[in-house]
Amino acid sequence: MKTDFSHIGSALAKDIRARCSIVFLGVAGFASIILFAGLAGRSLVESNREVWGHALEIRSMVSSQLELGQSSKSHLDGFLARYRLQHNEDMQDGINYILVLDASGRIVMGSRRAWDGLSVVDPLLSRTETNDEVFAQIRDCFASSSVTSSQSLSCLRTHSGLYFPTAESYTLGLPFRISGRDRSEDNKAYLVLVNFDPSIASGQLGWELLSLLVISILYVTSVLGLLALLLYRSLLPAVRSFAEVDDLTGLMNRRSCMDLAIRLLAQGEKDNLPYILAILDLDHFKAINDTYGHQCGDFVLREVSNALTRSLHGTDLLARLGGEEFIVMAQCSSAHALLVMERLRSEVELLKPQWEGRTMNVTLSIGLTSTEQLGYNLNHLYAQADAALYRAKDQGRNRICWSSSAEGDMMVDPWAPGRVWRSSFAPIEPLDSRTDP
Repeated sequence: MKTDFSHIGSALAKDIRARCSIVFLGVAGFASIILFAGLAGRSLVESNREVWGHALEIRSMVSSQLELGQSSKSHLDGFLARYRLQHNEDMQDGINYILVLDASGRIVMGSRRAWDGLSVVDPLLSRTETNDEVFAQIRDCFASSSVTSSQSLSCLRTHSGLYFPTAESYTLGLPFRISGRDRSEDNKAYLVLVNFDPSIASGQLGWELLSLLVISILYVTSVLGLLALLLYRSLLPAVRSFAEVDDLTGLMNRRSCMDLAIRLLAQGEKDNLPYILAILDLDHFKAINDTYGHQCGDFVLREVSNALTRSLHGTDLLARLGGEEFIVMAQCSSAHALLVMERLRSEVELLKPQWEGRTMNVTLSIGLTSTEQLGYNLNHLYAQADAALYRAKDQGRNRICWSSSAEGDMMVDPWAPGRVWRSSFAPIEPLDSRTDP
């Protein structure tokens, strides 16, 4: 039975995916806040524009009434009733009152009968509806310029602030002039004050802001989610290939091979499965580079890699350690190991690669170890396989040498994985495969 390597994911790929996910979540949160702030600001601007539109329309209608000499309370009440009926569906904010001030700050026309004829600075006007910053500015202006009428005329200007639907009260002051009936008379200046009750719109504003927040989060999450999906599918395989694959031969590189070998040995010890580990080295490879050049040497390495890949099962671990050295790790017994290695040796010997019309002879020297004799410590297996490889070189090359060390001779290595650490790589067994004690 062979081990399937497909379930063993790359630690680097998982780390990259986790880091990218954290970055995307952070960017999504920040972008959602920015988008929500922009939409909320736009909603606030629209609210201010709407309030200004109502105030300008009211000023136009009030000035028309004064032009016609209709300055009574009944005329203004009728105007408000018609105006509210006209804007019943699309007006978001209620109107508390409308006051028309002359140049001296006296109320000449208003929607509240009790305030008719009073000055804007009168203490009777100190109510909740007049407890906002704009109304206070108007009152202070008339209070400080009450000595001369020329000074009070400076108060007949536009008074406004930023409209917030969560405020208790909001006042807009808009000046206007009307011509006297006699052309010899000067134009009369007035200031119309329109006071809104923004709290009426607060509930609707809350739902609108909540909708904007949900829309912002969904939009940003969907865009970044699609971007992350495209990134994972395009960039992540390239990063994994760069980090795990030898760019010359296309085999697994040393780093990823050692990481995977540790995991396989830990799982093999837990399941009591035998593994073999072999180091393969091309004989006289330096002579090939010196004689034919490094391009030829690279060509030979690729041809040997392809031959080794064809001779092994897809579940066997094959990697390039560097230079002309390769490593093979397979799940099989010691008795079967020699057959596997002999197949690799003979396949390379029969390869006979052609370079610029010249046939080259390529052979392998192999150092072989097995967990059945040496245990599951990767450091010890690698060291003994390397020693066996040197003996194969000394004995004439193009041969296979077994390690002669026994498991009892293994030195204690603190880096070797312990049983608790190894158990973390154990797959969960299905319930139907477990036996009751």
